[in-house]
Amino acid sequence: MRQNKLIAVLSVLFLLVGVAGLGNTVRADEVTVVKVDLDAIAEVHPAFMKAQELFMEEVEEMQEELAEMDEEEAMMAQQQMDMELEQKAMEYQEMALQEIRDDVEEIAEELGYDYIVVEGMLLAGEAEKDVTEEVLEVIEEDYM
Repeated sequence: MRQNKLIAVLSVLFLLVGVAGLGNTVRADEVTVVKVDLDAIAEVHPAFMKAQELFMEEVEEMQEELAEMDEEEAMMAQQQMDMELEQKAMEYQEMALQEIRDDVEEIAEELGYDYIVVEGMLLAGEAEKDVTEEVLEVIEEDYM
């Protein structure tokens, strides 16, 4: 009985996926998958540099606050500030990565690539080529 329900649910899902994909059918040999080195892009992308600047400003502000406290207060505040800095680092990193994703998505469209994957993240198959240099050139043109 349980197996019949599972089969019915899967059948409906396959039907929905098939209907939703009718207008977007692409042959496998027409899909272009390339890869990039995300670290190399992040090193030069202004969003990542801005995130680093904002994080360093946070660190400096917290260091100044600690310097104004007596030793006992500073010891208690240090742990809280470390947790806040960790949270800020994650927020700034996510903000920068989202900007980088948005830019790479636009660049992929401009250059005619269907998919750009991060080097080392593709579990199966193979990316046609590494386009890091092409992406970096576009970023430099747009931001430098």
